[in-house]
Amino acid sequence: MAVEKWKHYLQRQEFVILTDHKSLSYLSEQNLHSEMQRKAMTRLMGLQFKIVYRKGRDNIAADALSRIQHLNILQSVSMVKQDWIHVVLNTYATDSRAQDLLR
Repeated sequence: MAVEKWKHYLQRQEFVILTDHKSLSYLSEQNLHSEMQRKAMTRLMGLQFKIVYRKGRDNIAADALSRIQHLNILQSVSMVKQDWIHVVLNTYATDSRAQDLLR
């Protein structure tokens, strides 16, 4: 997702992808069997990159970035609604003066 988002900056020069997933460091040398591998390689085509493996405990940023998607999902599911908004909306419906102003 990061490569796709920042592609217009990344296409200008070689960049390094740090990963804590060891098999990804061999992505360009593998036969691509899964749909996920093919999609990843398609997004990287035409770019000058190097994939470097770094153990998870040494690659703190990768762990944090991999959790961002989960946070967005939680934020979209839970939503805070204030009770006072309903009170105000109900007041418009029951207040004859407010009804005259809204007409």
